[in-house]
Amino acid sequence: MKDNQDYRLMSFTAADAFPAKVLQLPTGDRIRPVHIQLNPTNRCNLKCSFCSCSEREKTDEMPLAEIAELLTTFAAFGSRSVTITGGGEPLMHPHINEIIEHAKVSGIQVGIVSNGLLMDRLDHQWPLWVRVSASDDRAIDQTYFDTISRAVDHMPSTDWAFSYVLTARPDYVKLAAVMAFAADQTFTHVRLVSDLLDLENVPDIEQARQALTGLPGESLVIYQGRKEYTGGRRQCLISLLKPGIAADGLVYPCCGAQYALEPPPRDYRAMSMGHWRDFAKHLSTQQPFNGSACVHCYYDNYNTVLAARLAPLQHEAFV
Repeated sequence: MKDNQDYRLMSFTAADAFPAKVLQLPTGDRIRPVHIQLNPTNRCNLKCSFCSCSEREKTDEMPLAEIAELLTTFAAFGSRSVTITGGGEPLMHPHINEIIEHAKVSGIQVGIVSNGLLMDRLDHQWPLWVRVSASDDRAIDQTYFDTISRAVDHMPSTDWAFSYVLTARPDYVKLAAVMAFAADQTFTHVRLVSDLLDLENVPDIEQARQALTGLPGESLVIYQGRKEYTGGRRQCLISLLKPGIAADGLVYPCCGAQYALEPPPRDYRAMSMGHWRDFAKHLSTQQPFNGSACVHCYYDNYNTVLAARLAPLQHEAFV
């Protein structure tokens, strides 16, 4: 390990990171959906230029009763955590607090990814972490920060973080304000990630690193340029470990499915593994998604480690 940046990377993000958490899972010859990623609604209160889901059916929204059934089912499959994300803006779901409560009752830990504008709707203190999105082209003012501050005060045991999208028109003044706020509020990290739909025009991540060196909160930044990637594997084992579930109930293999192809479809449907009610057959046969068509994959480390865990090794004591 080089420094604390490595620990921070493996603790708080998955893409382009060594999957140390996979090594800590119970050993066995089967992969279970330990972590599911749920998009409860496709409705959103923003139209971000970099949105990788912009071609989704924006009216799709999963009913609360189905979400409760889903969480109960996946808890029985072995799921221990759920990231409530988009899709759209998850806090626009009219029953967001009931969704969190159902996860709690099911014994599933909760993480939330939100654009931060509707934090006042959260009246639950169960989420283990919340990651708030920001970007160069988002309006970020004191009202935005005040809304987040109230939520932080309301949820003092929750780990808070930012995910900031670096675009072709970087605004380092805005980013510096986000970093300073994160440091003041003792956030766990600020993830800086390139606009995945405009990688050719986004500045190199090292340019951003140089621009931010020495600024308040710089030690919190996780730099993820995403300009380096691999192609997908036929045996996409991560699809069994942490599948995504869209608002229409379809399962997709990872949270990068909407930009895995070329050109990016900006939707999940082309990557569907079927409906979540049929996912049991993938688990019983251990049949993963066929990722051979994926042009952009940022989770190959996961597939490498998962494949190694399933390999019939000999002389195991000779480590």
